[in-house]
Amino acid sequence: LSRLDAIDSDQLSSENSINLSIIRAQVQNSVDEYVFNAHYMPLTSEYGFHSSLSYMINSSQYKQPQQLETYLARLEQVPRFFEQNIGWMRKGLEVGLTQPKAVLIGYQDSITAYIVDDVTKSEFYKPFLNNTAGLSDSAFAALQQQAKAIISSQVIKAYKDYLTFFNTEYLPGARSDIGISSTPNGEAFYANRAKYY
Repeated sequence: LSRLDAIDSDQLSSENSINLSIIRAQVQNSVDEYVFNAHYMPLTSEYGFHSSLSYMINSSQYKQPQQLETYLARLEQVPRFFEQNIGWMRKGLEVGLTQPKAVLIGYQDSITAYIVDDVTKSEFYKPFLNNTAGLSDSAFAALQQQAKAIISSQVIKAYKDYLTFFNTEYLPGARSDIGISSTPNGEAFYANRAKYY
């Protein structure tokens, strides 16, 4: 923020002056959210860290073998990503900063949607349905087997573990009050969000 504030907007074009204002607001929002521990709640009634992974699937057209290999490497990091977010959620439980129970009714459906018995039906398997990278049949089949193993033993398992955590720890420990003002430093956070939006 200090580096952005050091920029003399009078020396910028009108377009870049607007860009500076937008970037500063975005950075300030990131700082504010961290200060108020918004990362302790990586989920809302309509969204969650677990559903954000769809971007990985759609981030490439998979026309090169390396793109498929990179995708597999990212899939292998899914358990770590889940562990990190569950860790933040546990911190939230400790301090009373959770989503209210009222907005979590039926939330499990958004998790179970990713838990399938047939790995080839998983959203994460989509890049391996068609050989868009032009690999030999044997090379593509080998990648398909690798994908099935990773999705089954790591990705789907991560979703199952998250579902267990949600049902046994998070939902029972979620706050009953709906308003964010009831949480630690909640009134200040509410004022900050009102100002932002």
